[in-house]
Amino acid sequence: MLVTAEKHAEFCASNITTEKYMAWSKHFANLFNELLDMIIDAKTILVENIIKASALISDIQLLTKSVPYQDELVDMTDDLYVWVSITPCGYVLRDFFAPPE
Repeated sequence: MLVTAEKHAEFCASNITTEKYMAWSKHFANLFNELLDMIIDAKTILVENIIKASALISDIQLLTKSVPYQDELVDMTDDLYVWVSITPCGYVLRDFFAPPE
């Protein structure tokens, strides 16, 4: 069976992971982007930005536990860890978003 570009796009659009990411991103992308803007050379945060970066990380961790998704509040902690781990710009932050064991 040949998979057309249209069918592939339908699959991607209906993918639960994509939908969950879009829901998370709709509410918290601005906080995460603000945090990413503080990173220099893919691994360094200036000392004067440490308190703000720490507050952003705490806020993102807390808010990610209650993301509005399909008329419910969903804990996306595990999902966020995966998204951060596979994103080149966010990879350095992955340990801050590791789910509790």
